[in-house]
Amino acid sequence: MNRAVRSVPNNVLPMRRPARTAVQERATRTAVQVRRQLALLQGYADLMEGLSPEQNIRILRVIAEKIRELTLALHPFLEQAEQRARHIEDYRQARIRTRRLLTDYRQLLDRLHTTMNEAHAGAVPPVA
Repeated sequence: MNRAVRSVPNNVLPMRRPARTAVQERATRTAVQVRRQLALLQGYADLMEGLSPEQNIRILRVIAEKIRELTLALHPFLEQAEQRARHIEDYRQARIRTRRLLTDYRQLLDRLHTTMNEAHAGAVPPVA
């Protein structure tokens, strides 16, 4: 190998990671929270085996509170998904309407051509 090829790795600079957006940061924090809450829920479920009914009720109340926290943490992401679903439905409706309009346009254009051909069939050609 020549000397220039061996020196290339020393000249390579590491690329900076792109800055995370606020949405990405929020998603990362929420993912960490979800993992933590799910681990707690699994632990609580494991604890319930062999306990008295009163203790099970207390644990179930804690589980319900943790599920409520999870629901609140995930709610903004659910709203975004619902909005995207509405946008997709709007797009589908617009596409259906466009297809109908194009079909109507083609039918009217065919009728116009037919009418023009009938009108020209009986006409006398102009004399130059």
